[in-house]
Amino acid sequence: MNTHLRSRVTLTLRRLMADVLLPLLLLCAVPQFCMGAGTTITRTQADEIFARANAFYQSQQYQKARDAYASLVYSGINSPDAYYNLGTAEARLGHSGPAIAYLLKARKLAPRDDDIRANLSRVRPSSTPDDHSGLHQSLFERIVGYFTTDEWLWLGWGILTGCAVLFLCRRFVRNEGLRWSFGTLGAICCLAFLLVLGPACTSAYRQWFENRAVLVKDSIIRSGPDERFTEVATLVAGVTVNELSYQESGFQQVETPDGVRGYIEKSALVPL
Repeated sequence: MNTHLRSRVTLTLRRLMADVLLPLLLLCAVPQFCMGAGTTITRTQADEIFARANAFYQSQQYQKARDAYASLVYSGINSPDAYYNLGTAEARLGHSGPAIAYLLKARKLAPRDDDIRANLSRVRPSSTPDDHSGLHQSLFERIVGYFTTDEWLWLGWGILTGCAVLFLCRRFVRNEGLRWSFGTLGAICCLAFLLVLGPACTSAYRQWFENRAVLVKDSIIRSGPDERFTEVATLVAGVTVNELSYQESGFQQVETPDGVRGYIEKSALVPL
């Protein structure tokens, strides 16, 4: 009876490895590496601009600092430091909408940075609605936002690799005690992967398939892509919306955190 049970468990684990874990391992082995891609300036030039912008900021020349940081961002530098400093300079100039937008972009790249979170909480009104990152997040949302998408993919890939190694060791080791140990650790790794899978897939879906943007100024949502259409809602600067596929005549179709759909001026949006 016991032998039969062990055989069924072994067969189940083998099927799990062949049909589920190994394909997922291959899927998770291709995380993104977007940092620094598509830049139009060299690293030396970027360092020089960054130092000059910091000097402007320290001397309280916030407009010049803002322009210098913006030149880094517009040249393709995808750095949390650049977005953080740009957002902070915008806040110093009293531009709350752009400040929130760039600080959110910085937090997306460095979600555990305390300075980014602190500045964001200062410039963003507590009543500002948001779909994923409001002050009253659920535990799941906090878990999803704790790592970047790349970090979640690397974590899942690492756990799956551990599963594969442990089950392979169990397959070739003859000692029953070691086989049991490898099998137990492999099962624990499988459980850990299942726990990581939900947040990882959620983070990846939002990065790859959701086109989120932040309002940089107070804006009116209209029922159609023209100022002649009726007002549907009014949103304050700093609100995060989802950009939908349709756009026309300088207007973008969006969906608010409350589920309201309408059209808003494209110039009022900064993509996340």
